[in-house]
Amino acid sequence: MDLLDFPSELLIKILANLDAGSLTRCAMTCRQIHETLKNTSELTFIIESHFNGVTYADALRQQDYPKLIGHLQRDRQLWISSQWKFHFSLAPIFCHRLYDLVGDIIVRLNMQPQYLEVTTLPSNDTTTPTTKKVQCREFAFISLCFAMDPSQDLIVILQRNTWEPEVICRIHFRTLSNDVPHPLAPHTLKFSIITKEPNSDINSICDPVLSIADNILMLKFHVGDGLHGQKELRVMIWDWKSAEPKMDVPTFSDFTVPSFPANSSLGLLNPSYFFVTSISGNGSIRLYRIVKYSTIHVATLNFPTILRFTRICRLYAHSGPIEARRKPNSTFLMCDDDRLHVLVIHYFCEDHEKHIAIPVNLYVHQRVLMKYCVQETRSDGKHLD
Repeated sequence: MDLLDFPSELLIKILANLDAGSLTRCAMTCRQIHETLKNTSELTFIIESHFNGVTYADALRQQDYPKLIGHLQRDRQLWISSQWKFHFSLAPIFCHRLYDLVGDIIVRLNMQPQYLEVTTLPSNDTTTPTTKKVQCREFAFISLCFAMDPSQDLIVILQRNTWEPEVICRIHFRTLSNDVPHPLAPHTLKFSIITKEPNSDINSICDPVLSIADNILMLKFHVGDGLHGQKELRVMIWDWKSAEPKMDVPTFSDFTVPSFPANSSLGLLNPSYFFVTSISGNGSIRLYRIVKYSTIHVATLNFPTILRFTRICRLYAHSGPIEARRKPNSTFLMCDDDRLHVLVIHYFCEDHEKHIAIPVNLYVHQRVLMKYCVQETRSDGKHLD
């Protein structure tokens, strides 16, 4: 039986399983498929999403298709057709280890000797900055990285892992104002590292990044084998006030949570959403919603072709600071809507005998990413689960 002889309902279901590129090619070679595609909102939605550079999660695709098509056509300039602006630079690597700036507070981590330098920048009621040092030896541990939220008088510090005999890591919650344990948090948050060889002493935390959004704490790091250069990604999310775990992507895939590539970079958008980068193809951002003990994939935003005849060899993100509540009398207010996410892409180009690595910075506004997260919500305000 010929495919075109199938009932229209069955034909639509078959075509809906194709990607946008295959659908377009079918429509160009067959008038009946072209008419079916043009008159079917579900198939039109797949094509429109592709032209917008967005791949939506299956859960979102169960909504009202004409309404979704209207969103896509209205927001045509939002992503793939945007006037991309970028410049070339040599970005500092691991800058999250050096400083954190939120509101009018900047904290710098000096490695040798190790101490935290907390500076309050000039604001409407102060004309000169004030600086104080917190000696890390007072903590009785060596810190790997930190994050802060001055609006909650909070600084979170990741302690270097210890072997007891398994690899144990601790996260400490202290106040910025007087350097004491934070009253709203547990004294420490302890977890163990999953390794390929549990009894091996060569596995440790590499490249850790802490992020805070209101009551949500995210830790992304690699479990590294220092002898063989192997790294596996792990992502953990907690409610830091209750110490309740929200998500854990372990070193080895757990089928209840997504498996992220080891070269992924993550950014926390707000207490409910985060994104993961991918270097596949032209590069992309995958948006996720945080649910208890797991996540829901919302959409994938594919990068446009920025540099031709190149391939991406590295992509990492540095998200702007989050401040849950505005701090009064500050000229350095950082509203959540004003955040920028800096995506540093390293392109690899082969030019005859030369191998050239070209770094490009992309600046993506918080509102652009959140626009697609908001579309995941039904008209009655409930999320699709």
